[in-house]
Amino acid sequence: MPEDEQVPAEERVRDAPEADAADAAPVPTTPADVAARLGELATEEQGAAYLQEQQLAREDLLAVASELGMTRVDRLSNAKLQERVLNQAISTRNRFAGLREGWQERHDPAVTPSARVPQDVIESPAEEPPERADAPADLAPTAAAGDASTPTTPETTTQPAVERPDTAQNPATEQSAASAIATHLRETATTEQGSAYLKDQELDRETLLAVAGELGITRVDRLSNAKLQERVLNQAISTRDKFAGLREGWQKQRDPAAAPMADAPAAPTPVAGMPSAAPLLPNAWGDPTKKDINFHDDGQIGSAIKNMGEDARMDVDGEPVANVLGRVATDVVTGRRTAAEGVEAYKKIRDRLPEGGPARQSLDVAITRIDAPPSAPPAVPAGAPEPLKALMNDLHSIPLLRRDPRETEKLQEILRENFDDAPDDGPIHLRRFARDLRELKGLRHEMEGDAGKFDVERAIEKAINALDGKSGP
Repeated sequence: MPEDEQVPAEERVRDAPEADAADAAPVPTTPADVAARLGELATEEQGAAYLQEQQLAREDLLAVASELGMTRVDRLSNAKLQERVLNQAISTRNRFAGLREGWQERHDPAVTPSARVPQDVIESPAEEPPERADAPADLAPTAAAGDASTPTTPETTTQPAVERPDTAQNPATEQSAASAIATHLRETATTEQGSAYLKDQELDRETLLAVAGELGITRVDRLSNAKLQERVLNQAISTRDKFAGLREGWQKQRDPAAAPMADAPAAPTPVAGMPSAAPLLPNAWGDPTKKDINFHDDGQIGSAIKNMGEDARMDVDGEPVANVLGRVATDVVTGRRTAAEGVEAYKKIRDRLPEGGPARQSLDVAITRIDAPPSAPPAVPAGAPEPLKALMNDLHSIPLLRRDPRETEKLQEILRENFDDAPDDGPIHLRRFARDLRELKGLRHEMEGDAGKFDVERAIEKAINALDGKSGP
């Protein structure tokens, strides 16, 4: 009997499944393999089972997180780290797919669920048709890649009109075409028009990447074709519109008499929910020399940004939403915007974020806590000086104080103690009034600066300065 037949049957049965499993499904050797495999799974439960099979060390799991574009996760526990990895690889992908499906339904209601592109096709770069070797080098890249209605050309035909140039062999042609396409997109009014234009061009992936390079977009080579086109349109059109708005504000500050530019569309443009390539800017709270992001991050807006998690990096007009919100909060703190203007800006940002996502939910909760509908200001005695009546109106205009009127209630009490409905032309004892009014400035913590704390202080100082002309000895 041969040696292999002398092995006990029990050992052969025990060893066989391991050998078959090893032959059938080799274990991934790199974090990139693991990340790619997670991206193919349907549910987090399947992903958890898959990670358990891999028995990854913590360093390997951190490397997988890095492959998925995650940062600031090195201090998480292993369980929390795995949960974040699964959420980023599977749940976030599914949410973006749902947003894409909703967009298709809004823009083309006739599209039925069965006619939509399958998920695995959406997420994977589309295969490019093989390039023809006999394509002339001077053809424009906007020619169609191939028309199904055109009959097959015999081999004797050497110059088919519909062939695109072989841009891989003609880099100068590709660069020139990419520059022209980028210029055209910059002049296009809306992303919908830009999308239609790119569809007409039938660009191959390499040309679309070249267009992205012309627009200054980096780190996009691993995006699917659909997401790459989305980033190109956002950079060329939406970001341009944002800078146009900033330019308009600058012109108004320098020349108030200048004619206003055309108003922006009333309906906000939804964001796609993709992470921004731009970095998160540091919050320099406490350093008055830093003007970009400078607000107390324990307030409502700062807490909302923290609660967003990875969604704080969501792209809004070329910037992470955390940066966009931080600049608005800084404007409110410094007085570049009033608190009421800040709340309206927060709302506009919220309304562009994906429905049901952490970013929108967190920001919505914050806005609810600092906003209140307009209402009539509290009554004040008719004999109160005009600067104090104006102070009551200024304080009531702050949405936060309409929700929590501690300052206006205290001011009303001060006015009733000192004035009645009969006008009084006597001098104002400014020192005593200034002391009482300045006590109102200490009723809130500076963490509420992103919602109106410093508007209160500025209004009180304005009233004290106005009273100075009526002050007596």
